[in-house]
Amino acid sequence: MTHPSSVRRRLSRSREQRFLEAFRVLRTNIAFLSPQEPLSSVVVASAAAAEGKSTCSLALARVMAEQGRRVLVIEGDLRRPALARMYELSDPALKGFTHYLALGWRFEEVVHETPVPNVFLMPAGAVPPNPSTLLRPDSLQHLLAEAGR
Repeated sequence: MTHPSSVRRRLSRSREQRFLEAFRVLRTNIAFLSPQEPLSSVVVASAAAAEGKSTCSLALARVMAEQGRRVLVIEGDLRRPALARMYELSDPALKGFTHYLALGWRFEEVVHETPVPNVFLMPAGAVPPNPSTLLRPDSLQHLLAEAGR
């Protein structure tokens, strides 16, 4: 299976499998949270930088996609985005979340395939001067509705 270089370089094959197994357990626990109506979205967040949000998002998306699900990872860290680089999508012109929210770009224009089968990424896009002004509830609801189609 293809996977991002950030995990491949840091872990041996056996350590990588143990690491991913922990996320498979998490995937199963998430499924049991709502067995009648499976959850369609999960937020990975933390209060501080460098606590593993990107790594957790990357690993959880990978194990969700192993089951044949199409997974969209939305990079919500508009101050210190890391996922495009981790997925080896480091084109500086890559459009993403901020282009969708601030400039009205179409959903299809800001979602990109990753090297991981069934995993798609909406990168942060251009880093705005004041990210919090873009995160309006109505815009986020609209985005989640589009992503669920």
